[in-house]
Amino acid sequence: ADSGTSSGRVTLKAASGTVTVKSLHLTNVSYFNVQNLIFTGATNDGFWISSTEGNNIEITLSDCQSNANGRHGFYIEDDGIARTVNKIVFERCTALNNNSGGFHIYSTAESTVFGADGVLYDTCISDGSGQTVDHHGFSAHGRVKNLTYQNCIARNTNLVSAEGHGFVADDYVSNVMYLHCSAYSNEGHGFVVSHQDENGAGEYNSIIYSLAYSNLRGITVNGSAGGASNVRIWNNTIAGNTEAGITLNATINSATITNNIIYNNGTYGITSDEAGVTATASYNLIYGSGTAALNNVTNSNGLTSDPLLTSVYGLQGNSPAKDAGAVL
Repeated sequence: ADSGTSSGRVTLKAASGTVTVKSLHLTNVSYFNVQNLIFTGATNDGFWISSTEGNNIEITLSDCQSNANGRHGFYIEDDGIARTVNKIVFERCTALNNNSGGFHIYSTAESTVFGADGVLYDTCISDGSGQTVDHHGFSAHGRVKNLTYQNCIARNTNLVSAEGHGFVADDYVSNVMYLHCSAYSNEGHGFVVSHQDENGAGEYNSIIYSLAYSNLRGITVNGSAGGASNVRIWNNTIAGNTEAGITLNATINSATITNNIIYNNGTYGITSDEAGVTATASYNLIYGSGTAALNNVTNSNGLTSDPLLTSVYGLQGNSPAKDAGAVL
């Protein structure tokens, strides 16, 4: 495909309605729009951006679907050869029943640089990912930074033998914001940051105003050897997960857990490794935990009464959580 310019973008779209194609691979393309296409039945990825032949900058996908593909639904790959994948936007896109991940970013950039940089997912849905291969709904792995997920949904991710999480920031992935996102009915965890971080330090990853319910676990921070820093878990509702609401696994250098409603989870409300975790929890309402509200962590200025949630996890008018949190 030909590139556009900052003043004249190229648009690939259906003439009317939507058009179904098997797959689309973009490389060395910039200032490019893709609209109203359905990718389905590909042997590998339905939609794929890669830097193997050059830079990919300012690409926007709108109202696209990627369904029942042999690997990922939507995939971004940065090969780390001093080429750039950045300023990519997915808006109102859906990944359904793909064999591996729904939306995945992978960067093999060298240790001195970050590869994929600046990706926005807005109002996107991953449903039924991991049909045959262990993976996640939305995920990023390697040297990736400056990602925003807003108003996105990850649901029904399958656990083949492991994994099966809704949203994942893996390894060195940093500066990630999950804002007003929902993770539910995933066979793994709802949100996982610094997941399997054997090599590098994931930092400045935030989960804010989001919802995690009916997963194996709600929110998990895996510091591992590299260590996680400056993690923020603020203003979320974490309810009805089979095991813990929030899990903190060492090494975590700094995390703040504030203003969350943690309700009716199967084991602990918040559980932490006994050593190697530096986290501050405050102003959280924890109620109905199957084992105990807290394990190896304290919750200053917390509440322990029924939050009186609505059927869609909002607050009833007389909820004790209303106006009870800290100003952040």
